[in-house]
Amino acid sequence: MSDERQEVSQEQFEVIKAVLGADAETFKRTKVGQYIYGRIANEEEQLIEELIAADPEDAKLQRELRNEIYKRRTLPIFIEEAIQSGHAAQRNLEQMESSQQDY
Repeated sequence: MSDERQEVSQEQFEVIKAVLGADAETFKRTKVGQYIYGRIANEEEQLIEELIAADPEDAKLQRELRNEIYKRRTLPIFIEEAIQSGHAAQRNLEQMESSQQDY
């Protein structure tokens, strides 16, 4: 596999982002996606309860629990960002297509 970078046009880049966003949106609705989102929510809820019950003087435990909560929140954020980026790319593609038709 080559490590050479290939140049892509702005339109190709927008297509890639639009497809990625659509894939992320589809994943979120699948049974696997729903399962993962559910697990994340349950684990986050459990970690928040542990954080509330933790000794406020135990800075190390507080950091560890907060970090674990943060990690659980990251995947859904990445998926949502991919979806939003895909929607924006789709709008950009529509504008590009409209601009090309004007000529």
